[in-house]
Amino acid sequence: MNAPVPGLETKSSGLAVFLSALFPGLGHLYVGKVLRGILMLLPAIIFDFLVYAEWTGLSKSNCYTSDCLHENRIEALWLLGFFAVAFGWWVWGMVSANVLARKHNAMALLLYHRLFTPQEGGFR
Repeated sequence: MNAPVPGLETKSSGLAVFLSALFPGLGHLYVGKVLRGILMLLPAIIFDFLVYAEWTGLSKSNCYTSDCLHENRIEALWLLGFFAVAFGWWVWGMVSANVLARKHNAMALLLYHRLFTPQEGGFR
């Protein structure tokens, strides 16, 4: 993203969202929020593992008795729940990265104007 003021470091909110779309937490790392990025990455890895484990367990069961079909329905509900949580976490990560990038840019611009805008009696 082109800086509105030469030398002012800004972060692209579009790139932050794109990185978070690739994997939750990457957009936060790009913006400079390392701890928050790591805290977004870890649950995302866990959610992805749970969805994968539940999906592979469900796809490997080849029984057609009534007890087995009932078990498969319960496993399918677990899979749906894990997927819903993972999807919500993914969307929240993108929104959060966008907000953080915009806040970073607003704070950088505010700091620049406070430091370099002429005041009565000269610069601060």
